[in-house]
Amino acid sequence: FAGLLGCFALLATGCSPATQVVGTWDLDPNRPVPNEFFDANPAIASLLVLSTPQVELAFAGDGNFTLVAAVGPMKREGKGSWRFVKMEGKTLLLMVKEAGKTEERELRFTLVDNDHAEIQLPISIPGIKNEPFSFVKQKPS
Repeated sequence: FAGLLGCFALLATGCSPATQVVGTWDLDPNRPVPNEFFDANPAIASLLVLSTPQVELAFAGDGNFTLVAAVGPMKREGKGSWRFVKMEGKTLLLMVKEAGKTEERELRFTLVDNDHAEIQLPISIPGIKNEPFSFVKQKPS
């Protein structure tokens, strides 16, 4: 009976919209820095333009994630867990919890097509509205 329940749980998970999130996503280098960044915080916007930021966000099917972000000389790595909450139109609402922290934060993931997504990261930059960033899915190697 327990094995049968396990099979049903796997089937239910496989049909979840959250399977679209699983994979490694890179910040799309072909998208320009939004004008709002220049208006709100010219120093950060200039750093983003001059340094070509790199962000890699990997969502595993087991509910874990890793994040590597580098902007100029600054680099940040993180890991933790994620879970699917619900769909809001075409947007998947996820909750992420960084390892070692107790609070969950909201992450909005909108799939544009199989290889592109708009991801609204749970970050706060003074003077800048939290807009989604464009990401490209890495091809399996």
